[in-house]
Amino acid sequence: DCRVPGDTWWQQEVIDERDMAGLPEPGSLTVDWVVSHTCPSYFRVWNPRGTPEKDNDPSKPHLDRVFDIYRPKRWWFGHYHSYQHGEHEGCVWTALDRCGNPNGGKWVEAAGEATQGPAKHDRPFRLQY
Repeated sequence: DCRVPGDTWWQQEVIDERDMAGLPEPGSLTVDWVVSHTCPSYFRVWNPRGTPEKDNDPSKPHLDRVFDIYRPKRWWFGHYHSYQHGEHEGCVWTALDRCGNPNGGKWVEAAGEATQGPAKHDRPFRLQY
């Protein structure tokens, strides 16, 4: 594992039950889009070595639950740093490329000042396509 705690990875990045408890009640609203760091295990994503990803990311079961509860139409994530896309049960997903990719990859830019900690649901962002 190339992640260095406190430098390239932080424990608070991992989704936990406390994060899940803060989600809107199922049925209280329609969720059209999700933007997350990584993705549900349902999405067939390829790792940088060109093989299907079979990692044991502890956030994935929580994101599976988000998918199952809200059934979004679109999902964007960037964990793999390579542009990929697909569809799962009516949800079109996109793995975003790293910023500054000389090959013209896709990315998301958040508007406003950077913050530490969980993203705020009302924070505006711009999809760069």
